[in-house]
Amino acid sequence: MITSKATKTDLEEVLELIHTVLIMQRLS
Repeated sequence: MITSKATKTDLEEVLELIHTVLIMQRLS
């Protein structure tokens, strides 16, 4: 259970970072 939650959180954080980078690149 703990592992699944941690993995989900990590994936969501990574996705957010990727989204931010893509948005910044598009704005540039």
